[in-house]
Amino acid sequence: MKSFIFILFLKLALGKLAVRVNPGYDCEFCQPEQIHISFGSKTNDIVVTWTTFNDTGETRVQYGEQIMDKEAVGSRKLFTDGGPLRRKMWIHRTLLPDLKFDTKYVYHAGSVFGWSEQFSFKTPPQGEDWVVRAAIYGDMGNKNAHSLSYLQDEAQRGHFDVILHVGDFAYDMDTDNALVGDEFMRQIQPLAALLPYMTCPGNHESKYNFSNYRNRFSMPGPYESMFYSFDLGPVHFISISTEFYYFLEYGTKMVANQFDWLRRDLQEATKPENSLDVIETLEQMENSTRRRQVYRSRVDPFCLDDEDFRKRYRFKKSTATYIIDLLRDDVNLDRRGSGTSPEIQVLTAIRCWGRREVQEDAGDHHGLSLVTTSRICARVARALARHSASFIKMPSTFAEEERMMREFHRIRGFPTVIGCIDCTHIKIRKCGGDAAQYYINRKGFYSLNIQVTCDAHLRIRDIVARWRGSTHDARIFNESLLKERFEIGSFRGRLLGDSGYKLEPYLFTPILRPRNRIDHGDMQLESSVENNREVSGEVPRGSANANAVLQTFIIRHFSE
Repeated sequence: MKSFIFILFLKLALGKLAVRVNPGYDCEFCQPEQIHISFGSKTNDIVVTWTTFNDTGETRVQYGEQIMDKEAVGSRKLFTDGGPLRRKMWIHRTLLPDLKFDTKYVYHAGSVFGWSEQFSFKTPPQGEDWVVRAAIYGDMGNKNAHSLSYLQDEAQRGHFDVILHVGDFAYDMDTDNALVGDEFMRQIQPLAALLPYMTCPGNHESKYNFSNYRNRFSMPGPYESMFYSFDLGPVHFISISTEFYYFLEYGTKMVANQFDWLRRDLQEATKPENSLDVIETLEQMENSTRRRQVYRSRVDPFCLDDEDFRKRYRFKKSTATYIIDLLRDDVNLDRRGSGTSPEIQVLTAIRCWGRREVQEDAGDHHGLSLVTTSRICARVARALARHSASFIKMPSTFAEEERMMREFHRIRGFPTVIGCIDCTHIKIRKCGGDAAQYYINRKGFYSLNIQVTCDAHLRIRDIVARWRGSTHDARIFNESLLKERFEIGSFRGRLLGDSGYKLEPYLFTPILRPRNRIDHGDMQLESSVENNREVSGEVPRGSANANAVLQTFIIRHFSE
């Protein structure tokens, strides 16, 4: 009986408490979502912004260094989209002022009606003596956002200090009565709730006088996120809107305001004691009297652990470093004003070839445009081709041949073999013109038929990459320089090939119908080769990493 009375009093007390704190609003849609952060007037001021679809009566953020022992109260504003349905949502903003520099904070946002999940962010270091790591991109929609997963992953690993999204969001935020904008803000939350998400408007934000952009984001300054600046480390970032000059139907007042503000900002920022300026804008400014060099801050791939690095680039760090050092002088264009380091150039090309990514995806990973990525891949391919003769070569001395013979003999007992020869088809896009049919191979797709000769360790010793997919393996060999060298006696050893090749004094091929014990033994050897195609030099199975990188590289250079 006493327990029952106690529980009854407890329920009454909780009921009175609920009545006291509940402001009496209908909060069926009061759960916080679309949470993102940005810098305030200083980089140790953080503004937390989020959305609810009903008025919560209050706007609060609880936060702290390890536990959420502090609370900040913010403001909320009703935003009505300009679409036919006139959808309404409440935009909440709360400032977390004067935080410690270089410190990790945890936080959640909401009200008595519901709180978000817990997020964390780290404030930047104080002063200028550090390197800013910025992810810079634009033109990212809800669909085909190829770089989004990489950005989310890198942000959660702590590889960036700030995000700069330079225009064109969601495609478009106002679409479908702003439902597309809602979905976009949800998609970026996994990175925008962890890192300051600094924005710049583009032409795709222009609908209803940029209302979705102006209301959803919270940039520093009094100009509704349309233009602003901030200092981060040694860099003074300036975000301006060139869209004012294209959408004059919204008036010219902001054109004048931005001009006056920018002049004052640049006067301060260009003082001798101040550092590098970076201006971000979506559209290119015409009639510029001077072209400013743009430096793109990117995450250092070598900061990845070994497993992640190999997952992204198919090579160990030591191998990638060797290739970079080999090609450094060939691809280093700093003297011409390139902002892309040899490391990023080589790794971009390797990622494009090794992971078989389209160039746009490989470039997105390093913050490069499609045009730049295409040029980089061509440049790195030419550089590799210039060095290819140092690595892709047949033995030049009898001592080297003898060593290669011993290595093959240890595998399956083949005598005097110095190389395995075979062809592999590398798929290409459909070719036009009258010759298109000749690129269709026996498997029915367009390809180049590439002849490769490798040694017992799967090192490529000779390559021929100029034949169409319909060409038979035997013809490629018959018209190759390699056969000519064997014919004139340049080598004492022999090659090992499959039944597609003609038996020659210098080329072992399988016996189809063994008539005696010796022949049967030879056939057993051939069977072993067929079951272990790496011995017969079939590149796709025998050397997957090498083939993956070679495919685009071969098409790019050797087949020209």
